[in-house]
Amino acid sequence: MPPPPPPLTCRYAHDRFEACYRLTCRVRDADPFEQHVLPVHVCAMVHLHLHAELFYLAHMLVEEYPQRAVSWFAVGSYYHLIADYESVRRSRARSPDGPD
Repeated sequence: MPPPPPPLTCRYAHDRFEACYRLTCRVRDADPFEQHVLPVHVCAMVHLHLHAELFYLAHMLVEEYPQRAVSWFAVGSYYHLIADYESVRRSRARSPDGPD
């Protein structure tokens, strides 16, 4: 998978999580399941403590793309955000590239 466009990584890397989130939302408005921005979008959601939005996104990703790692990354990120670390471990194990 190619890296996200430079403006996304630049905003995220410089702790501009709100700007990063707004930009990824604009990209996702055009294509809700744009795979290249999803990891950065999820990370920005975690930093902004968007519990409900991340839960919904993770649920939708697992429904649509259960075999993609980004779906389970979103699930694990949600559980990390709510401090349910045992569920983080279980979601990582369900990922197609789960722990070796």
